[in-house]
Amino acid sequence: MTLLSEIIHCVMRMVFDSYGIEDKQFEGSLFYLAKFMKYRAPVQGEGPIALPPHSYKSFLGVLDDNGVKGFEVKTRNGEWINHEPSHCTFVVVAGEPLMLISHLL
Repeated sequence: MTLLSEIIHCVMRMVFDSYGIEDKQFEGSLFYLAKFMKYRAPVQGEGPIALPPHSYKSFLGVLDDNGVKGFEVKTRNGEWINHEPSHCTFVVVAGEPLMLISHLL
């Protein structure tokens, strides 16, 4: 397993455990689709936004900010909160499918 798949597997295990679902019920159904994006610094005259606001279509998103500021999270009341990068950490983001499941259970 790669480090990324280990992180995803660990988070999925914690999520399903919190819903009372045993490992055996989801282990065989996990597959990984990795999408890599590298954010570049804006060029002179360009705005500071690399990507427009978006949501994750996969179950989970894992972000390695590499010490670069810019990741923001929109709260339920519409406020944007800045994420302060921390050395040697990953940010795990709940995607749309996980949000749907958490609202249904």
